[in-house]
Amino acid sequence: MNIAIIGYGSIGKRHEGNCLSLDHNVDVLSRHEKRRLQRDNYDLIIICSKTSEHLKDVKRFKNLSDNFLIEKPLAANYHDGMAIKKLLDEKKVRVGYCLIFNPLIAKVKQIINKKTLGDVYFAQIYAGSYLPDWRKWEDYRKRYSARKDEGGGVALDLIHEINYAQYFFPDKISEVYAYQSKVSDLEISSYDLSHFAIEQQDRYLTITLNYFQLPAERHIKLFGKRGALFADLINKTIEIFDQKGKNTYNRALDFDSNQMYVDEIRSMIKYLTGKENQRDILGIDQATRDLKIVESAI
Repeated sequence: MNIAIIGYGSIGKRHEGNCLSLDHNVDVLSRHEKRRLQRDNYDLIIICSKTSEHLKDVKRFKNLSDNFLIEKPLAANYHDGMAIKKLLDEKKVRVGYCLIFNPLIAKVKQIINKKTLGDVYFAQIYAGSYLPDWRKWEDYRKRYSARKDEGGGVALDLIHEINYAQYFFPDKISEVYAYQSKVSDLEISSYDLSHFAIEQQDRYLTITLNYFQLPAERHIKLFGKRGALFADLINKTIEIFDQKGKNTYNRALDFDSNQMYVDEIRSMIKYLTGKENQRDILGIDQATRDLKIVESAI
């Protein structure tokens, strides 16, 4: 396939390498690298620009392809997300929630579906890390993550957690209680702490995200009628305990984290060629719902 990549930061570079490894033709648009698109039509456009530029880039390139993969979050705010949805209404679109292709997330989903824990009453999802360590070769203060006006902020950066929480538990959300603020001494204008409490008919979920934690921690805790699950996304481990507190499952998963990005591209190509149906959790409707949850904290 002929693929265009708009934006050439770390994720754009990763997508280029993976697309080339899968034998696709790739053009890149990058001001810094002085690279330009060479065609007037593409089988797929991948938008990897700053979050605040997604709407502008969709407007600019919507006539160059019928198919789009837009990096998460879909947009800097719900209003822009709905505008993108309208612009791409007749096209095939997915949003780049790569963690849906993470083997640990897939395994937790399988455990939930098998009712190993019984009915899950409460889920605690947590991701805390130190923004200056994300890319030590860059000044974190100059990254879009640090700038509220460029679509930065921990809830947008780590919107994966909001998305996969609904992948685990797709039931209707009845209420969202939320808090979002800048609380640390990081030199940023964006929010560095977000906390969401989500209510469903028979379940509560909390999602807590921050930019200022050392050491980093990213985990999932589920508490159900028949036991509890602890999953560590950094160390790639899953444990299950029964009602008596006995450890009944303890597994460390061994996988290359880049593989989920490769699988994301492969799945997208299958979707475009009719070999796979749309996955609702990756669709534009879900992405706008995710943005609406983020904005409930504002």
